[in-house]
Amino acid sequence: MLRMTLIELLLFCAPFAAFFTWRALRGRRPVTGEEPPAPYQMLALMGATLAILAMVTFALISAEQGADEGVFVPPSLEDGEITPGRIEPVEQPTANETPTHLRR
Repeated sequence: MLRMTLIELLLFCAPFAAFFTWRALRGRRPVTGEEPPAPYQMLALMGATLAILAMVTFALISAEQGADEGVFVPPSLEDGEITPGRIEPVEQPTANETPTHLRR
């Protein structure tokens, strides 16, 4: 989760970094000697767009990878040792067997 947050923050800040790097490296200044104000609203909009596109892309990629079908068993303490969390597969009913959630 921290990784995703850092990626989103980095993508949001990328237009600002690119603009200020361009401004510092362009080498020439206006005749008046003053810098025009930075287009903060446009930079924020571009950064938000990048961040939202990244969120959508990550969601689509993780959905395509296929979630493991099964039941998540959280980490637990067994015999003084921590067993890591895992996904246990769900047994698929055979053709003649009624699924457990449909049994009465």
